[in-house]
Amino acid sequence: MSADQAAALMELLARGVTACQRRNIDELRRVVIALTGSLDFRYERATRALAAMYDRGLHDAERGHFERARAIFQRLLSVMTEVAGGRRD
Repeated sequence: MSADQAAALMELLARGVTACQRRNIDELRRVVIALTGSLDFRYERATRALAAMYDRGLHDAERGHFERARAIFQRLLSVMTEVAGGRRD
């Protein structure tokens, strides 16, 4: 993943966190669609795991559990930020 791709992914995850904080299900759906579209299907196990997390977050939010959904997207953002910070591009 390039630095630009990592930055775009982090931006989407941040938008997911914000959508959850604002209880904006429509924005969260758009974010999840974009996140799912960014998956690299060459890495099947990782892709499935990420897709499941994105789906879980959306599922939780659709049922009114925005704080649980926010925690999922926040954790993913934190991990991505940590990984991107250690890059040597």
